[in-house]
Amino acid sequence: MKTAFITVRPKYNSYGLFSIAPLGPVYLATMLSNKGHEARVFDESRSFVFNRRNGKVNPAVLKSDFIGLSVISPAANRAKELIEAIRQQKPDIRMAVGGPHVTGEEQAREFAQFVDVVVQNEAETIIDEVVNGKLNG
Repeated sequence: MKTAFITVRPKYNSYGLFSIAPLGPVYLATMLSNKGHEARVFDESRSFVFNRRNGKVNPAVLKSDFIGLSVISPAANRAKELIEAIRQQKPDIRMAVGGPHVTGEEQAREFAQFVDVVVQNEAETIIDEVVNGKLNG
């Protein structure tokens, strides 16, 4: 199965000229690769994922069967826009959201309207079930 993990970039970067590598998504992609999935990580701080002006999503992302987004609070609105653009271009794709922003119940409920799964806490023990559609909600 083709999987893509996206670290959504906030409008303003509090790290200045530096960005921190998306270790969580890289770790999950590595775990899935070891199980035979074709997994890629897209970090918006380092590569093109989504053009907000024209709504275009990177075609490599859209070739995936599953997309997981890692969201921090300053990037929450952009993540919703990205999810909407993906749904318009590939309506049946399975998507999940995780990351610090959705650890709160209100934020998790908000994102649950847009994706198939909201992952709170650590995903390492359940990522295979999430990707394969065994977990929802």
